[in-house]
Amino acid sequence: MWLMIDLIDKPVSIKDYKIYNINKLPKVILGYKIKNKFDEYRRSIKSKYKPRHISHFRWNTQLEPAFFYGVEITPRATYKSLLDAINTNVLVKTSTSDNFRNAYKLLLAEYDLTCDECYRHLCDGVYPVDICHLSNISRTSYSKELKTGLSDLLENDQSTPWYLTLPNFSMFILTRSIGYSIDYK
Repeated sequence: MWLMIDLIDKPVSIKDYKIYNINKLPKVILGYKIKNKFDEYRRSIKSKYKPRHISHFRWNTQLEPAFFYGVEITPRATYKSLLDAINTNVLVKTSTSDNFRNAYKLLLAEYDLTCDECYRHLCDGVYPVDICHLSNISRTSYSKELKTGLSDLLENDQSTPWYLTLPNFSMFILTRSIGYSIDYK
C-alpha cells in the first residue's frame, strides 16, 4: 500500500482545472484551496453539488495560479455591491498588507460579514469570508449541510482514513487580479 503523504511533493494536475473568464468574475466558491496532489486526492465533494476544479490568478510580483476545489455559490442580490467593490481592486491599492487586510475587514463589516477565521487566505484576487455567513450570502439554503459541519457535502470514501478527509471548507470570493491590468510592454 502506497502512502498518500507521498503526494504532498507532487504538483497539481492543471489539466483538470477550469479558468473563469475575467468578464465573468467575481465568483463565490465554497470549497478548499488545493496546494498539491495530496489535497486533490483526499477531497471529494458529492457530484450532486457540481464541484469544480478552479484555477485562478493572483498578483504576487507576477500573476501566479491558485487552485481551488469547490462548489460555486450564487450570491444574494444584497451582496452585488460588495462583490463589485472587491472586483474593482480598490482594496489592493492600499500601501501595506495590514492596511489591505484592515480595509477588507471594514468593507465586510458594512455587510455584517467577517473573515476572522480565514483571513490567512486573503490576497489580491482571493477574498475569503467566514463560513458562518454561508446562509446569508447564498441563494441556496445549506442549512442541512451546515448542521453536519458540511460533512454532508463530502463523499464517504471508506478506503481513506477519516483524519485525512476532515472537512475544512472556506468561502472565497474570486475577483480580477490587479495583475490583469498591468501592461507587459
